[in-house]
This record gives sequence, C-alpha cells and structure tokens, in this order.
Amino acid sequence: MAIYIGVILAVILLYFIFKDKKMYFCISAGTLLFFLVAFRHTSMGILDTENVYLPIFMRVQQHSFIEILTNSMLSGNDIAWLNGKLFFLITKCITCFTTDYQIYLGLIGAPYIISTMYIVYKYSKQPLVSVIIFMALYYLYSFFLIRQMLSISFILLAFVFMKKKKPFLFTIMVLIATLIHQTAIIFLIAYPICKYVKFGKKNFIIIAITFGVAYFFPQIIYFLIERLDFTGKIIQRIQHGIYDSNNSVSMFGAFLTIAMLCFATYYRQKELEKPMDDSLFHLSTLGSLVFCMSSVVSEFYRLSLFFSIFNILLVSNYVVLEKNKMIQNVLISLIVICASLYMLTRSINNTNSNPYIFYWSDVE
Repeated sequence: MAIYIGVILAVILLYFIFKDKKMYFCISAGTLLFFLVAFRHTSMGILDTENVYLPIFMRVQQHSFIEILTNSMLSGNDIAWLNGKLFFLITKCITCFTTDYQIYLGLIGAPYIISTMYIVYKYSKQPLVSVIIFMALYYLYSFFLIRQMLSISFILLAFVFMKKKKPFLFTIMVLIATLIHQTAIIFLIAYPICKYVKFGKKNFIIIAITFGVAYFFPQIIYFLIERLDFTGKIIQRIQHGIYDSNNSVSMFGAFLTIAMLCFATYYRQKELEKPMDDSLFHLSTLGSLVFCMSSVVSEFYRLSLFFSIFNILLVSNYVVLEKNKMIQNVLISLIVICASLYMLTRSINNTNSNPYIFYWSDVE
C-alpha cells in the first residue's frame, strides 16, 4: 500500500508544483502512472495478465500476420479470440521488435494513460480531481483488462471528435476500438444521444427504472439480451458460465456513478441560464444504466466503463462552479481525500493490486 500512498502524494505535489501549467502536470502525473503499469509484476490483477495475455503474447510470435488475419492460428477452443482481431495484430507488431513480455506490458498499457491524460489536459477544469478520480475508479483496470483498456483509449479519442462535432472521425475511432474489443461498438449510441437529447429529470427516472427492473425482474433483461444479441455470443457465454449471472457484482459502483451524476447536476442547476453541453451528463447516465444491469450479468460493469470513464471530467468541471472559493477548496479537498481512501481501501484490494509488486521481485 505504501507505493500507492506515495503515488497519490506525488500526484498532489505535482499539481501544486505545476498548478498554472496543466500540460506539465498531466505529462508528469501520466508518466508516474505509466511507470506503475510498466513495472508491475505479472501476478498483479485478476489473473488475466498471466493466464490470458501472456499466452497470447507467446502464441502470436509463432504465427505470421496472414495466419492471424485468416484465423488459422486458432483452434476450436479459441473462438473467443476472434473478437478483437486488431489487438492480436498490434501484439504481433510489438513482438517484431521485442519478445520481452514486460516491455510489451508497458507498450500496450501506454495508450490508455496517454489518452486519459490528453482529455484531462484538453477538457478538465480541475485536473487534480480528474486524475485522482481516475486513479481511484478506473486506473487499476489497466493492470489486467489490457485489451479493453486499449479499446477505451480510442473511445477517449472518439469523445474528442464528438466534442468537435466530427461524426465521421468519431465513428472511425469507435470502429477501431471495436476491432480491439467488440463491446466498444456500444459507444456509437453516444453521439446521437449527446447531440439530440436534452438532459433532465428523465435521466434519473430511467436509471431508477433500469435498476428496479434489473434487480426485481432480471428475466426482462435476459429477454432483451436474447432479442438484441444478434450473434448469440452473450447468451452462449452466460449459459457456459463465462459470464457470471449470479448477482455477484456489488452495486456500490453504480451508486458511486449516480452520486457523481447527482453532484454535477446540483451545480448544473445553478447555471441553467448559460448554454450547456450535456454530453458528460448523458455519458454518466449511460454508464449508470449499464452498470445497473450488472446485477443480472456481471460483465456489464465492464461495459459501463466505456461511458463512466468520463466521470473524471464531469466531477472536475462542475465542482469549480461553486462560487464560494473556500467551499470550492473544501469540496475539492474532500473529493481528493475520499477518492484516495476509496483507492487505498477498496480498489487496490478488489483488483488484486495490493501490495504493489515490481516485476523483478521473486513471487512464489
């Protein structure tokens, strides 16, 4: 835990050193977070780094690009590997330059950190709050959800093009993300919703209805999955136990997302006379909706990350609307403290990231 405490304190210190130089803060904080990703032991995270991605890394070295493209490297038990062909091609490209798995982990983890720090630099009005919330809620997934976090890197870039009102480039980024992790296709709904739908009380009503239906009438969610799952893969994975449907995911994550949405909405109400960009509110709403359905199928919490990652901007951009400077500073301090405590008491344990282990350490 000492490593994480040190990193949190270092990020706070960097913020005050570069308080008026947001770019320098984002670069230095991002570099610090990158080092933790690159130097971690492969045993950290929920087994995927050793049991899923190491075999992939070793296997692609034995096959050509053509074999990867034509699926001839896959056996009958590897059908799930077809989802995310671009990821295997990227992995193959990296293995052309290095066969060191530790270097690979650093290279494949870098885009997630870089793209996150880029949107913090470009859109966050309180970068310290953004980075600390990112560390507490979303950062540690990069230790084991390697393919999805790489996919989210392009979703973050898609958000940039959505803000610039460039639907073609937005779609290209989402499609690239989908080629890495097919679930990223869900982010296509973000553009029309953020552009044409006005945020309001209906967002909270829809969240409440979704939570109630998922919790008390899960069969309705199953029915919708069956009708919308055109490939049949989701139902198949539920039936084979690959996707957990035993209500094993805590809803605390959904409550956190909803709490952040409520917090930002409170300050939004004070600024209604000004033109509002509701995109962050809609993305947070979508994240909450999808997370609520994880009580039916646990993997939906991972799906929610494509939307809820933008809470790092939502909270930071609306806490600064508090006009009383003293209260604003108190709120920022409370957010930093609470997020840090959440990371230290919950996140690092839930993601098997405590204690932090360097890659050169001997682990039995």
